[in-house]
Amino acid sequence: MRHVAFDCLRTALSHKRTDAAVTDDPFLWLEEIEVPSALAWVRAENEKTLGVLQSDPRYRRFYEQALSILQSKDQIVDIPLEGRGLEHFWQDENQVRGVWRRTTPESDRTQDPKWETILDVDALAVPRTGIGSFKVPAAFRFNSASA
Repeated sequence: MRHVAFDCLRTALSHKRTDAAVTDDPFLWLEEIEVPSALAWVRAENEKTLGVLQSDPRYRRFYEQALSILQSKDQIVDIPLEGRGLEHFWQDENQVRGVWRRTTPESDRTQDPKWETILDVDALAVPRTGIGSFKVPAAFRFNSASA
């Protein structure tokens, strides 16, 4: 499944959207992830949703279980085999927005794999003009343990 998501991401990034596709999206303005109006809208929607979720008696247990899994340092990384090595998208407390990286099969079998950075989204997010946003495929969003 992650192989499919990775291929979809690569395909999506390689195609340009048409003007019609851009103007037909009423939520396009939310892609500017650090604009105050977008942040305010997201906070308001999160508050509505959180209220509904927290009203469920199972919420606290599910929340604690999910947080424990996401923060675990013991996770096994699912790395799809690609043409130039093993590539995957990684997020943790040091790479909040994430890093797309690559290693060799040989290095991956060691205790301390050597990673080559393909795209460091955190480095791209350093304030400067002209920054866009990078959307992580859903299949890659659960890799939150550190390498």
